[in-house]
Amino acid sequence: MAIATPLSVSGRWITDANGNRVKLAGVNWAGAHQDAMTPGGLNYRHRNDIAAQIADWGFNSVRFPFALQTVTSASPVATAGLAANTDLAGSTPWQVYTACVQALTEAGLMVIPNCHLLFEGWPVPETTEVLTRSGWKHCSEVLPDEDETLGYADGELRWTRVIRVQRRGKQKVIRFGSERWSTVCTPDHRWLTQEAFPRNDRPVEWGPVTAEPAQVAWHSKRTPGGIAGARRLVLTAYAEGGKSECSPDEAAVAAWLLSDGSVVWRPDGGVTAYIAQSEGKYADEIRILLDREQACSSEALDTHASMRRTPVHRFRIRAAYVRRLWDILGLRDGLLPFVTALSREARAAWFDAWRKAEGSAPFRQIYQNAGEKLDAVALTAFLEGNLVQPLSSERHCGVNVSRHYFVSNGPNSRPVFQDAGWEDVWCPTTVLGSWVARDKDGRIFLTGNCCSADDGNGLWWNGNWPAARFTSDWVTVATAFAGNPLVIGYDLKNEPRPATISGTTYTPSWGDGNAKTDFCQLYTSTATAIQAVDARALFFCEGLSYAADLTGTKTKLVTPATGKCVVYSMHDYSWYHPAGQSQANYVTAMDNAGGFLLTAGTAPVWIGEFGTGNDSLAAVGASSVIGASSPSDANLGAWFSNFLAWAGQADVDWCWWQLDGTMCQGTTPQVNKLQWALGDRATYGLFAQDWMGASNPALLRALQAIQAPKTGPGV
Repeated sequence: MAIATPLSVSGRWITDANGNRVKLAGVNWAGAHQDAMTPGGLNYRHRNDIAAQIADWGFNSVRFPFALQTVTSASPVATAGLAANTDLAGSTPWQVYTACVQALTEAGLMVIPNCHLLFEGWPVPETTEVLTRSGWKHCSEVLPDEDETLGYADGELRWTRVIRVQRRGKQKVIRFGSERWSTVCTPDHRWLTQEAFPRNDRPVEWGPVTAEPAQVAWHSKRTPGGIAGARRLVLTAYAEGGKSECSPDEAAVAAWLLSDGSVVWRPDGGVTAYIAQSEGKYADEIRILLDREQACSSEALDTHASMRRTPVHRFRIRAAYVRRLWDILGLRDGLLPFVTALSREARAAWFDAWRKAEGSAPFRQIYQNAGEKLDAVALTAFLEGNLVQPLSSERHCGVNVSRHYFVSNGPNSRPVFQDAGWEDVWCPTTVLGSWVARDKDGRIFLTGNCCSADDGNGLWWNGNWPAARFTSDWVTVATAFAGNPLVIGYDLKNEPRPATISGTTYTPSWGDGNAKTDFCQLYTSTATAIQAVDARALFFCEGLSYAADLTGTKTKLVTPATGKCVVYSMHDYSWYHPAGQSQANYVTAMDNAGGFLLTAGTAPVWIGEFGTGNDSLAAVGASSVIGASSPSDANLGAWFSNFLAWAGQADVDWCWWQLDGTMCQGTTPQVNKLQWALGDRATYGLFAQDWMGASNPALLRALQAIQAPKTGPGV
């Protein structure tokens, strides 16, 4: 039956343009908020067929989740998810989403877009490696909860655990930095910054990972001298030392051996090693060092070395000493693990020897052929607080070493912000919120996580999405649908819950005026902004504690500029309640959590999500059991029976989770691993796994029994 729009709110009812009740009885079509940002089932059936099936089953509405990144991503969606909708090939996630909205509304269904997630930012190309204790690793090699990298804390680099790794396909990337230093990252990448010109009367204050896109970290204004920046990027710091037993003198001997020496292992296990040095002052330094270590078995002066103008001092190193360096102190395990394990004092001695052996005065360049030795030298320079870049000379191979640990955009180094195309990208998450990276050109730098330790989506903002961007993206969504009368309103934010952002945990509040946590204030301001482009919209406002608690409305209601448009929303699942809860206690709990708004006639309440398992009749509360069954099914069934009783009694509006017969690829941040692959069976899905019929006819019948309104205007 056609809906007389626009809809509005009258007491506890949603009513149509004629004042008659409209009861929302819908389904959630998931997927556009998941990794590929594509609604589920488009690889099985055409979107028009999916919409027609929803309507044929008697549902009148669809809650349609998306991520804010779904709205803004310019990358084409993966074709694997569009096999039955080939006309959408090459479309962006938002273009696919809007095409599905059109299919739904053309089938006569009301649609409620829902901001389900914000989305993590994605920092760097997959060619960028992360430093671990064992060396540089590609994103495919990193082991969450096992590997550690270095992150920034209290002015130095400290080892921090990698708690998850996420990867994404082609994303827009830029070359970002200055004329003197730049790398490739996504535009929403986060960097560590500090004031470019800190006052002398107070210590330097290190800024947190910036909450703005990369270009905003470079607050610039035109001046006669060029571009001056208010902040500068912090790309390195001194690193804490390791726990190796290697002494500073032993580290220095090892460096001289590897740079100006030779170590040859014979088949019989013996070793021949020496250090050769033609620079007199360094030969004297090496001699004193070896005497302290009692490491030299003999010294010879070679005055006949070909092509040399000065004699060469050759120090032969005792085999037992060499074996200790390689077998006891770790050189045989690789140079990078050896370097990361050195104490600060040993690392400084190791680096000093390398600079004297291979450096050019005043030690701004260190020359070495490409390979493990060069990698070790570059890493050591970085750990010593230097900015390291590969030499660009065609004649030499090595690294440039700068004592400046930051990059600013002053008049002599203009900022770079250039399109760099599209690349597969990835994001490691660490406890300290930052990590050490090496790009494909060999630049080593400190950078920030783009993913938080929890999912970072409990609020309307996080480190990647400032509050203003949340509102502006919603205005974009509303502008797109303002002309479609069956897009009846907007579910503004999914399941408010605590979020840890830049090390601080924020707990959602209601009506306290806190600009960072007050959801009542957020709903009011966002709805008011949307009304400027879509004056007819309803606004679905979810309660706190994962949409389980609307008690804040007892003291403060959401009040947009134009009234009669607010619907409050709850979610309900079996795990929201104790096992074995009686029906009477369940009804009381639901009334106390939000049902009081209905009984008092204050506002409509919409159960935006609820669901149970589809793989046995026990899970849907049927008296007889077929198929696989377990005590958990019985618990689900008891809860579902309680829900049906309360929903029938309250005659509440509702929306089932979920429509989908299969899952879209989804990574749940909290558990650090892929949760669903494309095509996995949806255990709460209404569609069967082939998307052709109902997964559980008993479940469908139970929902159809509560679709029709029993009370209200015009019923």
